[in-house]
Amino acid sequence: MIAREERVPRSLRRFAVPIGIALLAIVILVPLTSTDAAQQAGLPLLADKLWFRIATTVAMFVVMASAWNIIGGLTGYASFGNVAFFGLGAYTVGVLVSSRGWPFPLALIAAPLTATVFALIVGIPLLRLRGHYFAVATLGIGVAVGEVVNNLAPLGASTGLFLPIVRSDLLFFYLMLGAAALAVCSTWLILRTRFGYGLLAIRENE
Repeated sequence: MIAREERVPRSLRRFAVPIGIALLAIVILVPLTSTDAAQQAGLPLLADKLWFRIATTVAMFVVMASAWNIIGGLTGYASFGNVAFFGLGAYTVGVLVSSRGWPFPLALIAAPLTATVFALIVGIPLLRLRGHYFAVATLGIGVAVGEVVNNLAPLGASTGLFLPIVRSDLLFFYLMLGAAALAVCSTWLILRTRFGYGLLAIRENE
């Protein structure tokens, strides 16, 4: 029997966990040096607000890329409508907070539920399509959702929503960082389940 070649030497694997923990600690603790309490205590400023916003945007794209990877990478279906679900969740939070007066944490919980219901409604008929038909249909979903949002007054129409000002870049940074970590871990877990093997089988059968 020919042994499989290991991609990562065993001598390096034992350092993976400590290095990962150290990097995670840096990502979590460095932003705290920008707080007023840290500055009053004389701690050095290791990251300013500009880097928070850049890191928040990067984490957001990690979430979107991980979501697309499940349908596009694992399953092999070219989907161009994932942004519709992401935007629908964002607008759910915006409408509930600005128009309905919901507290932000409660609106944040409602966002994925709304996107899930919408995904079930459009996903059942869409998944009956294959190839170019599926790709064009998902593109149509994304465009249609954008047009609906731009023409409905309760959703802000073309002017958008006026949200309460939250003067905390750290809040959104940690929220998006947690969402990115959850998305990556979910993909990693799916790859190791029967459901994940089923998605790979669909891709190989296309």
